[in-house]
Amino acid sequence: MNWVLTKPLENIQSLNEFEVKYEIQFPTSYISVIEENNYGRPRPNVFDTEETKERIAKALLSFDKKHRENIWETYSAIKKQL
Repeated sequence: MNWVLTKPLENIQSLNEFEVKYEIQFPTSYISVIEENNYGRPRPNVFDTEETKERIAKALLSFDKKHRENIWETYSAIKKQL
């Protein structure tokens, strides 16, 4: 998989802060992907799972709060809906 339109992660501590705040432990492999491809868009962006075909992945949510599509705001909004 290739990644396009990535934005450098400005502060690696933001990953750690997110894990602590939401009591989440990200796998090392995911952290590596974020470090290298923050806010990136995958190419190809269509994939199959065991249950569905032709799913579409738009982009990785950024761990930098200044980006419009960031994990902080998105996860917070989801938690409020639950």
